[in-house]
Amino acid sequence: MSLINQAPSHYSIIRKATPRKLEIPAWEKDGVAPVVYIRAHINLRQTAEILHLTQTGKEAEAFALTLIYRLMDEEGKRVFRLTDKDALIDQTDPEVLSDIINAINSDDNEDEDEIEKK
Repeated sequence: MSLINQAPSHYSIIRKATPRKLEIPAWEKDGVAPVVYIRAHINLRQTAEILHLTQTGKEAEAFALTLIYRLMDEEGKRVFRLTDKDALIDQTDPEVLSDIINAINSDDNEDEDEIEKK
């Protein structure tokens, strides 16, 4: 098998990784904290888009896109859409968003440790 065939095969496997569950107590409603799941990986185009925003001083947009691309419900559907970006930036508590981003990044660091072991 050629290398270009192996790479997508590997990516297909890691995309199927079990997403990590995350409760968001700050957004509790009627005594129940919402639960989201952190998508294990996003594609290179999405990653590059986030990195570009970060490198051009648009960290808020980068944070919002990270949430849009990485958070999903228990059925694997995104919990936020691209049209939610401005609301995430302008109408949500930045400390809560920062906590969520930290949880996502913590999850990424665990994944990197696993990749290094393989």
